[in-house]
Amino acid sequence: MMLLIFILVFLTVILTWKKERQKSLLLFVLTFVIAFVYFCFHISSHLAIQL
Repeated sequence: MMLLIFILVFLTVILTWKKERQKSLLLFVLTFVIAFVYFCFHISSHLAIQL
């Protein structure tokens, strides 16, 4: 999962460097959403273990 996020960030950086504003913004939002969902899932599973 972390690898997927890393790959998405890497692609975003490449597209930004190539001046592909539309695509890089889309990838950035996608990466943020995936990271947020992963973070929420990680926190909830951690809390579930504690309970």
